[in-house]
Amino acid sequence: MRSAKIGWSFGLAACLCWGIAHADKTDIEKEEKLQKALTLSEKRLPLNELLAKIRQQTQVSLTIAQDLADEKVTLFVRERPAGEILQKVADLYGAAWEKGEKGYTLRMTTAVRAMEREQLALEERIEREALLETLKDMAQKSQQPFEQYLQERLDADKQFWELQSQMRRLQQEQPEGWGKQVLETSKQIQALMKKGAGNFSESLPHYLVGGMISQWSDAQWQSFWRGEPQIAATKHHPAFQSIPVEALNWQRRLKEAEKEQRKHLPVEYFGGDLNEYHEPEDSGVLTDSKMIVLSLTYEPEAGQCSLSMYVEENNGSLGITSGLSGSFSQDTSQLNETALMKHWTERAATYDQLMKALKEWAKNPKYELIVQSQDLDDWLEQLFAQANINIIADSFRSHHFFSHSAQKPEISLTQFWNQISDEYLMIKYQNYWQLRQREIPERLLRPLINKVKEGKAIDLDDYADLCVKLSHKQATELESNREKYEFDTSPFYYQRALRLWGSLNNQQKNAARKALPYAQLTPVQKQKVVHILARSIAQGESMGLLLALIEENPEKQLAISLSDLQNDAKFGAYQSDTLISYGESLQEVQEMLDSQNSNQPIVLKPIQTRSWLFAMKLVGRNDPATEVEDWSGVNFIISFTHPEKKKEQEKPEK
Repeated sequence: MRSAKIGWSFGLAACLCWGIAHADKTDIEKEEKLQKALTLSEKRLPLNELLAKIRQQTQVSLTIAQDLADEKVTLFVRERPAGEILQKVADLYGAAWEKGEKGYTLRMTTAVRAMEREQLALEERIEREALLETLKDMAQKSQQPFEQYLQERLDADKQFWELQSQMRRLQQEQPEGWGKQVLETSKQIQALMKKGAGNFSESLPHYLVGGMISQWSDAQWQSFWRGEPQIAATKHHPAFQSIPVEALNWQRRLKEAEKEQRKHLPVEYFGGDLNEYHEPEDSGVLTDSKMIVLSLTYEPEAGQCSLSMYVEENNGSLGITSGLSGSFSQDTSQLNETALMKHWTERAATYDQLMKALKEWAKNPKYELIVQSQDLDDWLEQLFAQANINIIADSFRSHHFFSHSAQKPEISLTQFWNQISDEYLMIKYQNYWQLRQREIPERLLRPLINKVKEGKAIDLDDYADLCVKLSHKQATELESNREKYEFDTSPFYYQRALRLWGSLNNQQKNAARKALPYAQLTPVQKQKVVHILARSIAQGESMGLLLALIEENPEKQLAISLSDLQNDAKFGAYQSDTLISYGESLQEVQEMLDSQNSNQPIVLKPIQTRSWLFAMKLVGRNDPATEVEDWSGVNFIISFTHPEKKKEQEKPEK
């Protein structure tokens, strides 16, 4: 066993405890039954399950506070006392063991929990302030006449593209002192972009939403911050906020100005060469607008805001302009000076200290770790195998770990707070409080994972039941990082529809097999419907449904419908273990792959798919079976399993 003096060679950064420094052993380390040496090799294991394993081997009662139970840990330990392991785990999470009459309970310390709450509150405040600054700027600019506002945007846009042209010429010709000129030009471009230059089509939605929010009451602001869609239109209706009817003329004026502006833009804006003349294409002018609708929504959990403008023409065509989306310019420098950041940073080892420890543990002064893995848990397992080191790390599926170097991947550990403590390397994510908001507890994932392992199909209720238990960030994580999960998570793209379905009782679900009238929904369910319809305006859908809903058409009513499509064996095209396409014929799939000129080996496998068509539609009030006249549909590819795998499982045991 190596001497504990190794850890002390790193001074303060290598103090024995990551939480509150202590020289003496804690009560749990002194516990006689917990002197038993354990060897553990676990990846992404919930803390409550880790304690259950140690409790089973030591017969000591170990419990955990509910807010820590779902935290995950990866640990690789060789023959170390159970009490010592448990104390290191507590240090990693800023927690402490409380001794009771029957055993020990792990709880987060009040100090660390308070620092985490402070950090999250600060991040939320910075996000809101940045968004509020953007919205207030729109409100201020909307107070000037539209023609004046339009001219300012035209002038800024023209200057923006002239500077872009100048930037490109500098980079191509590289005259003397061109580097400083590029830097100065870049600053000017950034300043113009803050004013909205470079995206002229956003002019009208910004002007209109500025006018809309300048009239908001405190109650409307509170509704906005809660995430409720704010809808305004030129069509007068009690359910809509008002947009001036003159906006229909402003839309025509904007398109005419945009067309005229395109004649004077630099040719490279259209993809032409600097030395060639390129006649811009005529994009046409939308005229005779019938109605304009704005949809503005803030996502509290994601800290994002989206603005879309829907323009309906008399000829039936429509145009959609996304005027605001994503995150906003924020000054995050103060986030690095918080008590939480200082708490962990002061205890972290430097890169040089880390490398010195790794070489010592590997008993090789020229030690170089060679690992081929982009998954941190696998990376640590290989490190454990190559060096005489015990590893404890917090663990998240939602983290994207990419090694900076295949030959020296330890450089990637600079993304973490690394602690050298006795014979342990302890690793903590530098943004763990953010990752925790997106992380899904394993106890919620396992029912679906087990179904897949057993060859069973996941159904719509499985997805909906899981979705209602998740936050917006968690559901988005499932959809956007599908490769990290053992079942098909693509249905979470439609998380709002899943939440609506999950909120229905059995009687409502049975009715929806034909048509469930909107009038029969609860107030909360109705709100979910409005959210779905407001969101789908941005895709050019559901405006007719939304109008029918608020106009209460006596002939037609909004209904929810679900159709269970038949199972169908189809071909799935796999390339490098990635699903490229399915639902195509074998010939169509092969033609598609051939057109990509791919040299990688391709394996085609039959796939069993099951789909549900979830739709909102207008039906006759007295005939719920009426054909769909106007609908906003959502197709779910719910699950797939390999039939050949299922057959193998059905074989009788010999």
